[in-house]
Amino acid sequence: RTCPAEATARGSVRFKALGLSARRFVGFSGDVRSMAFSPDGELAATGHWNGTAKLWNVSTGAQLRTLRGHGTVVLDVRFDPSGQRLVTASGDNTAKLWAVSSGEELQTLRGHSGWIVSAAFGAQGNMLVTGSNDKTAKVWDVASGNMLWSLPDTIAEHSSGLLSVAMSPDGSVIFTSASDNSSRL
Repeated sequence: RTCPAEATARGSVRFKALGLSARRFVGFSGDVRSMAFSPDGELAATGHWNGTAKLWNVSTGAQLRTLRGHGTVVLDVRFDPSGQRLVTASGDNTAKLWAVSSGEELQTLRGHSGWIVSAAFGAQGNMLVTGSNDKTAKVWDVASGNMLWSLPDTIAEHSSGLLSVAMSPDGSVIFTSASDNSSRL
């Protein structure tokens, strides 16, 4: 089935039946590995193989800034619930917290011994969980950058690296999945 579409003067394509738009974002450097929308939908973030993350204006497709600081691939990007901070998870075994408005690096989170492949904020934005191919998940205090918990015992049944992590809205439950086809709460 074909979806009717129309080209707009700004270079986007609007799919009439679905109310969706496609926009070309220019300025990518290397392949895109991850992406996320801000909670208000006005911004998008992309993580790249070259170790950068980029912030974009969704309405115009304009690149707003490039975040530099990782030594290798940015595997995940996530906005906090307020849209004011962004976390980037990287193959350099670190996660970084950034101020969205300025692009300033706020924290570097260290403690994993393998690539950090996934990150998720709690619903209040004060806690963050990271998952790594070192088979651990770690929970962090966002304000201080201090690690609150490391969860190797809870998820010791994973026999391979983590692929994804999530945190329950109240921050009391961590959900992990791994490349051994297992998921753990």
